[in-house]
Amino acid sequence: MELRHELWAKLCYVVKYRGGDVINYSQRGGINVVTEKQTKTSRLLISRATPEDSGNYTCSPSSSDAASVLVHVLQGETPAAMQHSATVRIGTIDFTLLILFLCFVFVR
Repeated sequence: MELRHELWAKLCYVVKYRGGDVINYSQRGGINVVTEKQTKTSRLLISRATPEDSGNYTCSPSSSDAASVLVHVLQGETPAAMQHSATVRIGTIDFTLLILFLCFVFVR
């Protein structure tokens, strides 16, 4: 699973919230934040996403407003809304619309 956030700041700190509390995802492994300085883009990469990875992910740049997205990871289900707006493959979900939403939320 990949979430992309275009930002005007140099660094993006991505945190996951569950019930208002920050979750330490370094214990899970397979979760990385890649920041491309030239394009001012940060990507959250989640390997082998499971339903436990669902939650609110927030990009908090040091010199700009934060942008959040609520991620739902489904296992063994193919909702009608996702059949038409995203490509679903075994273990892989195309989040193009989610990326566009993040860009819209951040730019506002």
